Amino acid sequence: MYKEKRQYVKPESKLADIISNNPSLLYVLEYLEVEYILQDKTVSVFCNEQNIDVNLFTTISNIYNGFTIEPDINLDIANIPLIIKFLHNTHSYYQKEKYPEIKDIIEELRKVNDSAEIAIVEKFFTEYYAEVNEHLDYEDQVAFPYINSLYNKYVDDATKNVDESFSSKVYRSHHTDIKYKLDELKKLLIKYISVRQDRQIRRKLLLSLCDVESNLNAHSVIEEYVLMPMVAKIEKEMKVK
Repeated sequence: MYKEKRQYVKPESKLADIISNNPSLLYVLEYLEVEYILQDKTVSVFCNEQNIDVNLFTTISNIYNGFTIEPDINLDIANIPLIIKFLHNTHSYYQKEKYPEIKDIIEELRKVNDSAEIAIVEKFFTEYYAEVNEHLDYEDQVAFPYINSLYNKYVDDATKNVDESFSSKVYRSHHTDIKYKLDELKKLLIKYISVRQDRQIRRKLLLSLCDVESNLNAHSVIEEYVLMPMVAKIEKEMKVK
């Protein structure tokens, strides 16, 4: 059985090799919207060609590889627009691809196991999906526009005082970690629901849930430990109230 070999990504790493060892890094390239032919290019060469900060790329890649990042990483604030684009593209993946896929699998599961327990799973996921959409829409429509606006003002005049009705503190208070409910759904499927000729469908569902759970975890780490410290630093310098 295939097993990923987690490899810590460094500037001198061969990008093709680390993707072979951990295909989840394909998400990173997709969310960055880069066109590429990897050949034997190192991460450093690839980033120079794509005009991407190599420190940002290695940080995000190692997050997706499941490594813990240092709490005091010092990334260039100029990376903020790219980080916002990256996170916005993760939203598109969840809303347009992954969650509809999970919904379809649950409907397929109910066709062969029309039990009260499966109905509970369907209801649980429907409510969870609505919560996810609300959370992602909040980021796209409120948080990200605020951060982009703040960054643009900072680039124009870092000494200018800004008084906004929104801030990183407001965002942190609103930022619920939506990935934990996926774990509840997995446990419900594994522990408490009887199998009725649905093993293949259930396997597809569980693997899909694990995939999106891992992706969401990386998404949350990038927001909390990469993006928000940058935003807080700008707000401090600009004296945002």
